[in-house]
Amino acid sequence: PTKGIVENEDGIGKVVSKGLLSSYTKDIDKVWKDIGIGEHKVNGQLQGFKVNFVKKGSDFEKLDLRRGDILKAVNGQELNSYNAAFSFYKEMESIENLTLSIQRNNQDMELEYEIK
Repeated sequence: PTKGIVENEDGIGKVVSKGLLSSYTKDIDKVWKDIGIGEHKVNGQLQGFKVNFVKKGSDFEKLDLRRGDILKAVNGQELNSYNAAFSFYKEMESIENLTLSIQRNNQDMELEYEIK
């Protein structure tokens, strides 16, 4: 089985181990040690979450998340409320694929991961 995070065999996206994902879902404090996020609002409306810091060498850095990225959607579900973010967090253990829709330097892009 995959340990941690590796490049996908086809060169598209990354493979993340279920064990690694599980370690974050079981200990939310571990998340906040490695990444900081805050609200991203447009005209007073929550439009995602902005990455304020990514700990160097952390799993979030290996996932290619960067300071300044705006997380806009996960698997097509817009992150326009805290409920949307938490409902995804609760479902993480059962997902097999993960697509993060982000905005980086005013450009929309998707980061893709396979969960094994």
